Amino acid sequence: MLFRNLTEFEAQGGVIAISPGKSSAVRLLTRSDGVALAVRPA
Repeated sequence: MLFRNLTEFEAQGGVIAISPGKSSAVRLLTRSDGVALAVRPA
């Protein structure tokens, strides 16, 4: 099981600016995590 926080995501480049200063996205899981599951909002 993976446990992370937003600070870790920011340090690893997992937070992506969609519209600078307005919106951002966070990649919860990536291929490098080695998890055969992806989580996406419906």
